[in-house]
Amino acid sequence: MLAALLYLAYSFAVMAFTPLHPLGFVLSCALFLTEALALGLSLSFTYETLEAGARWRWPHRYAPARPIPAFAPKVSLHVPSYNEPPEVLTATLRALAQLDYSNFEVLLVDNNTPDEATWRPLEALCQQLGPHFKCLHLDRWPGYKSGALNFALTQTAPDAEIIGIIDADYLVRPEFLRDTVPYFSNPRVAFLQTPQDYREHEGNAYLEACYDAYKYLDPIQNKPAMPQNCCKTRRFRS
Repeated sequence: MLAALLYLAYSFAVMAFTPLHPLGFVLSCALFLTEALALGLSLSFTYETLEAGARWRWPHRYAPARPIPAFAPKVSLHVPSYNEPPEVLTATLRALAQLDYSNFEVLLVDNNTPDEATWRPLEALCQQLGPHFKCLHLDRWPGYKSGALNFALTQTAPDAEIIGIIDADYLVRPEFLRDTVPYFSNPRVAFLQTPQDYREHEGNAYLEACYDAYKYLDPIQNKPAMPQNCCKTRRFRS
């Protein structure tokens, strides 16, 4: 790193104090800026190395919670959506319908999707899946995804004790709630994030490289800087 900084300082000195043709000066400036940008990008990547090397201990990987037969609070799962392909959300909703947990509801919040042909089939699917599924379509609603989730809170069943957020393209496993809800039997637990995996990357070199990168980044998922998508939180009432 020190060598790179010294090289940049030397390059700047040569560029600044050596007589150059105007075109050569312009090209030298462009090259110097490119090198400085590349160094800055390299420095940003060292954050991951420092974050890993400076740890005293690694995050604990929790196993599925042991079932507690007497503890089955109602869970309200919120699925925000905007202009998602119907086939994507159909797979997500059908996966939620297979959950091995009886006390839950699913609120699909379609926020500002302009074409009825996109969200009407999802409304019909929710009716088909039963009373636990509701499709809520919003027109000209502010706040984007957060606005949709805030609206979902106003439509949540009064007896729901846990709120879960599921992205529109997530396929949950049947044991998703069965393995995680028991953690909330501990009153000190207020928030829970679950790991995720990726699909449909096989056979594409670029997508496989992205998948390998995600596998590398996954161990730092517990950091506050990482976004939470597939997560659950205890419902707090005022």
